[in-house]
Amino acid sequence: NQGDLDCDGVTDLTVVRDGTANFFPGFRVWHVALSSQGGAIYQAVFGLPGDEPYTADTDGDGCSELVSLRAGFNWFSKDLFGEDYTQVQWGVPGDIPVLPADVNGDGQPEYIVSRPVGGVQVVFIRYSNGLSSGDFLGSAASIPLVGTFFGLNNFAWFERAQGLFGVRTPTGAVAAVPFGNA
Repeated sequence: NQGDLDCDGVTDLTVVRDGTANFFPGFRVWHVALSSQGGAIYQAVFGLPGDEPYTADTDGDGCSELVSLRAGFNWFSKDLFGEDYTQVQWGVPGDIPVLPADVNGDGQPEYIVSRPVGGVQVVFIRYSNGLSSGDFLGSAASIPLVGTFFGLNNFAWFERAQGLFGVRTPTGAVAAVPFGNA
């Protein structure tokens, strides 16, 4: 994993391991090489063995947070140096997890999953106020993405069979970007 976890504008490299019998047994330990401290390794205990670890800017502040996805689509996130965490259940078995992101600009994370429905990929968004919405992201075989496109968090998808990305523009249109071979 990687992300700007110390909020200095530089990407920090992260490795997540299960604790050992003598060192936080039954938990996940995050080892972060902090760019702001000359690569010194900071360790944080967050999550349980089996959780899927991610980093994502969940609150739109430009800095990454720790994210653990647990069985049953239970999402946990927290600031590297903080004690408080959020927990949200969003998704069902078979969904594709998409990194949480502040896609509506309210400073709170939206939790996102995608699933093939018929011949298309549909992204399902759970907003911080508890409401939800959906949007289409290419064919059922596309790979869903969220990221900072056009200066805002927005959705994109990769169509492997066609060798192109689809990117949703701020106006709602779709920009097709060739990339690689079909």
